[in-house]
Amino acid sequence: MSPTWSRQMKRDKELRALKASETRYRRLFQTAQDGILILDADTGQIDDVNPFLIDMLGYTYEDFQGKKLWEIGGFKDIQASKEAFTELQDRGYVRYDDLPLETKGGRNIRVEFVSNVYRVDHHKVIQCNIRDITNRKHAGIEAHEAAAYAQAIIDTVREPLLVLDEHLKVLSASRSFYDIFEVSPGETVGHFLYDLGDKQWDIPQLRTLLEDILKNTKLDDYAVDHIFPTIGHKFMVLNARRIYKENVGTKMILLAIEDVTALRQRDEVLKTSETRYRRLFETAQDGILILDADTGQIGDVNPFLIDMLGYTYEDFQGKKLWEIGGFKDIQASKEAFTELQDRGYVRYDDLPLTTRDGREIAVEFVSNVYLVNHHKVIQCNVRDVTDRKLAEEKLLKAHDELEERVTERTAQLSESNNLLKQEIAARKIIEEELKQSRERLRYLSTQSRKVREKERTALSRELHDELGQVLTGIKMDIAWIGRRTPEDNTIIGEKVNSLLSLIDDAILSVQRISMALRPPALDDFGLQEAMKLAAEDFEKRTKVACEIISKPQNIVLKGEISTEVFRIFQEALTNVARHAGAAQTVTVSLRTAKDKFIMEVRDDGRGITKEQISDLKSIGLTGMRERAFAMGGSLTVVGAGGKGTTITLSVPLGEGKESPDIIKRHRKKQPEEG
Repeated sequence: MSPTWSRQMKRDKELRALKASETRYRRLFQTAQDGILILDADTGQIDDVNPFLIDMLGYTYEDFQGKKLWEIGGFKDIQASKEAFTELQDRGYVRYDDLPLETKGGRNIRVEFVSNVYRVDHHKVIQCNIRDITNRKHAGIEAHEAAAYAQAIIDTVREPLLVLDEHLKVLSASRSFYDIFEVSPGETVGHFLYDLGDKQWDIPQLRTLLEDILKNTKLDDYAVDHIFPTIGHKFMVLNARRIYKENVGTKMILLAIEDVTALRQRDEVLKTSETRYRRLFETAQDGILILDADTGQIGDVNPFLIDMLGYTYEDFQGKKLWEIGGFKDIQASKEAFTELQDRGYVRYDDLPLTTRDGREIAVEFVSNVYLVNHHKVIQCNVRDVTDRKLAEEKLLKAHDELEERVTERTAQLSESNNLLKQEIAARKIIEEELKQSRERLRYLSTQSRKVREKERTALSRELHDELGQVLTGIKMDIAWIGRRTPEDNTIIGEKVNSLLSLIDDAILSVQRISMALRPPALDDFGLQEAMKLAAEDFEKRTKVACEIISKPQNIVLKGEISTEVFRIFQEALTNVARHAGAAQTVTVSLRTAKDKFIMEVRDDGRGITKEQISDLKSIGLTGMRERAFAMGGSLTVVGAGGKGTTITLSVPLGEGKESPDIIKRHRKKQPEEG
């Protein structure tokens, strides 16, 4: 075979292979179930279109030939199509997962658009694959709506619901699940059941049962008693079903969780209540009968009534009230039962009954109608009042006897009462006389103090003014004699000095006596200055510090009140000197409060006792109280062991007559020494 013939055969073979490949391509192109467009990569002109795309868009083959992509009505967004074509030229690949197109008939469809650039005979072409996804899109929307519908149903169910996949991972949960177990969707969906809530659902037995459901398809009324860290002790009933999607082979579990904690607790409360009721019923110290409200048949009887009437439990069972021998008046029992049905309540305070051994007893019979499980029952409480009745009879007899004795005693008391009235009237007269006598004594005492105070004042002035001046004059005369006595006459000089010393002592005595009778400063400078001088004298005599604090600085009182206050102050200092023991300081406080003048004398001595305060023989305290009473005021004495004594005087403020800043009375001018 010649080389030329060999090359020809090889070429023919390649042509046949090419033609076969072309045929296969054309068959794929013509039968493809996606639309295919072949474009010139440089111009965008359509070179070929397959039948599926012609059918999809409703155009003819001729409508596509020689056109550019954006000139076809279906690709109506010309600018977007041009931009996509430019992007395809640059990148060599473009994909749109959801591209809107419009068919020739005006129907809107959604397509998946994928285009690639490749070479054919050294020339770039573009192949566009177009897949109609309208139905799939609609199916996706329907699936989404169905899922939303299913979730809405789940959310409206009161019991918590969970949808789990085959690995027990949560796909969705109901709103009630989030509310009851206090978790959020972010903490739940996509997480394993046993990881929820910080592993509080990690219940090994539940996990095993749920895994078995994937094989056995269901779980019915499985009780779970579990303590959750966040929400506490819960009793739950679980029901689960396996859901199997045949088309995708997916297994899911629908888990319904019923929280029966409240029901369980109510059951426990009911059981406890029933136990308590039964205990009360069995141990009651009254007889109790339970009857059917419609028939009157006895449903139950407690031990106390059995013992009371002497019948056995079996004697009561299935009988009607009037069939028991103890309730022997059948007609009366029937009438009472009818009345009870009508009124719902019957009471007999003294009902005669006969026990099984023939003993007559009296009972208190109270019955009520109430509902038990929508059925009326009658509860009859029967109390044996035989002993009480006998006691009442004895009491009634004793009452009658007592009435007679009371009548007799009343007459005696009436006579005694008349005598007592006479005695009371006599005592009132005596009390009134005593009151008048006490008032006269107080008046007399007050007047006596006033007279004594006037006499003291007069005597003090005479001593201070007259005798003081006489002694001063004598002193001056003797001093004059002394100055004129020759120095060598020592005897006369000594006598003169002795006389002068005696006269000085006499002057001091006159001043002290005058001060004791009535301090001149009280009339000359007022209460506070007089108290200051008295305090200084007290300090010299007793070596006890005495401080006077006055707020305000100048307090003006009536003359008589000023005198009485000063005398009480003097007596208080005397008591400190006599009785306070190791007192170191005395503090005197003067102040006004509204319409009251208050003086408080406080020492730090051993403290007066209660017995000393109430001692009637304490002349000093009694005198201070009487002075305070005479001024319309009050005086209190308080002592504490080792902490001192406090005397508080409170008197009404009057219009003051003294003025501390003005000396109303001038001393007489002293004779000058010659």
